[in-house]
Amino acid sequence: MAYAIVAITGDRYCVSAKNGFYLSLKHLEAYWFAKTLSFFLMLFGQFGVSLINVGTCFLLIKFAFDDSEDIDALWAPLGIIFLATLFTSELFMSIFKQSIITTLMCFAYDLEVHGEVRYGPPDFHSNLATIQADYAKIDEERKSQKEAKAKE
Repeated sequence: MAYAIVAITGDRYCVSAKNGFYLSLKHLEAYWFAKTLSFFLMLFGQFGVSLINVGTCFLLIKFAFDDSEDIDALWAPLGIIFLATLFTSELFMSIFKQSIITTLMCFAYDLEVHGEVRYGPPDFHSNLATIQADYAKIDEERKSQKEAKAKE
């Protein structure tokens, strides 16, 4: 969470970690809901992928290869495949979990700064035109200030 606050505010890491902690305490209910929901989604995804992988391997061993009658204990290799798939899916799903927490942190910070949820313009180009107009205004003000100083 501290890295999200560092990216938003530009403060040092320790200050951002403290501010992120206070922000998460302030929005504890939303964090708990998001973490619980992401935990169950990840658990469902991990076990689903692992079981599909084990089922595919079982079907391949039983029906695709002619030497399947020579295998005495099928549960040991399927158990190893299940654990390896569970570990691998945990690695990939942790990125999903981190993105949920980071998105929630950015939402909470935006809510903290603005006091309400604000939505942007419906399309990118109108937002970009507004930004360009603001920068053009700033450039004009700077030019007029330089001209005023030059006249003095």
